[in-house]
This record gives sequence, structure tokens and C-alpha cells, in this order.
Amino acid sequence: MKTRPGTLLALSLVTGYAVLFSAHIVSAQRTPLPKTAPPQTEKGTTKDKPTQASVSLKKSFATVSATDVLVKKALDAKDLSGAKKLADKPGAFKGKVVKVYSPKGNNLIILNFATDFKTALTAILRKENFAKFSKMDNLLDKNVLVTGKFTLYKDTPQILLTEISQIKIIK
Repeated sequence: MKTRPGTLLALSLVTGYAVLFSAHIVSAQRTPLPKTAPPQTEKGTTKDKPTQASVSLKKSFATVSATDVLVKKALDAKDLSGAKKLADKPGAFKGKVVKVYSPKGNNLIILNFATDFKTALTAILRKENFAKFSKMDNLLDKNVLVTGKFTLYKDTPQILLTEISQIKIIK
């Protein structure tokens, strides 16, 4: 069988490129991800959003004296009816943080002031404000004063936290 003069050369070139290309693919698969790459799940997607603790300020919450006028005038965290009357108005409440809760997805943090969260006010921190606050877990079992505008969520009063100055630890 006769071949044309350029056929062997062309076949050699194609085979050579195929070998080089497959060697490049294999080496690329063995190259580790750079350390700055986000963590990967099995499906290749990034893991959940960062926690508030990982982006929090490294300073402490301010304190306020238990005898301060603001503390004395503040609603008790379990005074839901009093807080409902203050809906859409600025005010303050005080209480002991019994749970720092972050629902799945790390989109917000909820400070609960009673074991049954439905029986007390809550303070809500949304993800866009995480970096403005110290680590919220540090408030667990602390008596705090929360200030801000009262809002209703599903007919339950709460205060949205946007600035670190809205929370003070009562001493």
C-alpha cells in the first residue's frame, strides 16, 4: 500500500499534539488549588457563607452601668406588649442573652432573651452588618442593653442591629 508523501508527516503531527494536550490535562488535574481559593464541596460549589465570628471586629462591646438612666428606663426583654406599642419608634430593652442563634446559611444572627424565643424580644443582625460588630457569641449569658427602632416581624417585636453602639453590656 502506498501513502502520499505528506500523510505520514501530518499523522505524526496530529499524534504529537494529542500526546502533548493529554499530558497538559493530566498535569492540570494534579495541580493543587491556590490557598486563596474558596473551600469546595463535593459538587464543586463553595461552602456556606462566612460566619459572623470570622469577619467580626476584634474589639469588645461597650459597657453601661446598671444604674444608668437608659438602663432603668429600658423595657424588659420579656415585655412584648410594651414593645408592640413602640413599633416603628426608637427605644431600648434590656435582658440576658440566653442564645445566639444563626439560622442555616449564615445570613443573620438572632439574639434570644428567653429559652422560648416567642416569649421575649429579639435583636437581629443581618449579614451586611456582620463586620461592624464584635463576635456576637461573646454576649451569651450577659445582661445587655439594646437600643434602636422597634419593628414587628410576624407580629413579634424586635430591634434590627446596624451599629455596634446599639448593644452595651450592663455592668
